[in-house]
Amino acid sequence: MNQAEQRTIKQWRQLCQSSAPDPANETLAGRSARVFSIYFTKYLVKTNLTPNKITAIGTIIYLVGVGLYAFGIYWLSIVGFALLYFSTILDACDGEVFRYRKYKSGYGGTYVEPLTHDIMYGLMFLPIAYGGFVITGNPLILLLGGVAGIFKVLFRLTESRFFYGVTRLLPGRGQIDKTKNFKEKSPSTKLIFRLYRNTCTSTGILIPLLILTILNRPEIFVAFYAFAFLVLWLSLFARQMLRFKKISQQVIDRHKYFLDVKKRTPHKKIIVFDLDGTLLDTMGIFADIASYLISWKYKIPRVEARENYLKTSGIPFFQQLEVMFPGNSNNAEVAKLFEERKVHATDHLEMPEEDKNLLRSFSDSGYGLAVSSNNFQENVDQFVQFSNIDFLHALGYRERFAKGEDHFNFIMTNNRVGKEELIFVGDSISDMKTTMSCGIDFIGKLGTFKSEDFEAEFPNAITVRNLKELTNIL
Repeated sequence: MNQAEQRTIKQWRQLCQSSAPDPANETLAGRSARVFSIYFTKYLVKTNLTPNKITAIGTIIYLVGVGLYAFGIYWLSIVGFALLYFSTILDACDGEVFRYRKYKSGYGGTYVEPLTHDIMYGLMFLPIAYGGFVITGNPLILLLGGVAGIFKVLFRLTESRFFYGVTRLLPGRGQIDKTKNFKEKSPSTKLIFRLYRNTCTSTGILIPLLILTILNRPEIFVAFYAFAFLVLWLSLFARQMLRFKKISQQVIDRHKYFLDVKKRTPHKKIIVFDLDGTLLDTMGIFADIASYLISWKYKIPRVEARENYLKTSGIPFFQQLEVMFPGNSNNAEVAKLFEERKVHATDHLEMPEEDKNLLRSFSDSGYGLAVSSNNFQENVDQFVQFSNIDFLHALGYRERFAKGEDHFNFIMTNNRVGKEELIFVGDSISDMKTTMSCGIDFIGKLGTFKSEDFEAEFPNAITVRNLKELTNIL
């Protein structure tokens, strides 16, 4: 019996679902689908089906399911809903197979899956509306079906256009300052968000559909979503117009900010980069894995576990656990599981080509480049091997040689430079404190923390939204 066959369902979940979206942010239907998906995933990984093929099969099953509603026959509608729910299970399976096989390409999640959702939304409501017409004889239901499908697709298209516009105003990988943390939002905003998630998203829509399928009232389903998606689109459009106005002002303010920063930043010879969260977009995945393990082993809410992980980031995970749970007997086991899971979940990640080109341009301009990380040395070496960038040094964590004074002294000694000739780019508060305590200038990359977080610790903290903004300073 091979290793895969010996795994328990619990172990399969840890392997394939620990870096999946936080259940607290998923819909009721989405969470229930993950209960069943792992049983299919353990068999799908034995086949030649890729995640994209699984997505395509799920889409076909989905369309067959909604097509059955068009007959206006009760038992066919019940079968149709069962097919829709099964397609939702497969929608979870494609990501689990992706994580299990550690694929290098992620275009499925960024292109194939969103495209199939657009197809589903565009074609979903008309068959259900036709079934409602067959049952009621009211032709208005057909019009409402078209309205529901059009405005749902318009909603998604408007979101895409907004982010395209943002990237034109704010080039690079960075985004505008994030809105308040969900926990900080008002109770009414939280309620509206939860209602939206559980009624108007791809999986949230299934609960209302189930109820109205059982009641054999598809016309109510269609009428509700025609109204809901029209109102949602109008609200989104108005909100984005206001946000664009705010972003335009941010661009002007940002330009002034960098003019000031450049005046007070002396010339540097070596740029030292943190790895996780700075050069590689791994912190979200790490936070998902850590919160899953911490919540499981220490019996605390996953949201709280995630916050604690992020607050203590910047030091090796086993040290984070000692900060969070001093002397706990679970620490060694959880640290071991975390290191295994994070390698499995992120070894397919690479730097975006635009960031690679940026670092090469710094090197061509005469800057020395170095990596200083508290990830283990073998993981840092693997990153450098595939990055194809000429780093002076790639320093990871090993016993008595950690990010901070150890790494900085090594770089200064081997390159005969002083502290004033180094600058460190990192993404955590811990990075900033460690760097500045060594007398070295620091630039914070926003993402894991917001600009206010850095400025709360050091009012004159320099921050960038993305690596490209470094060209405004160096």
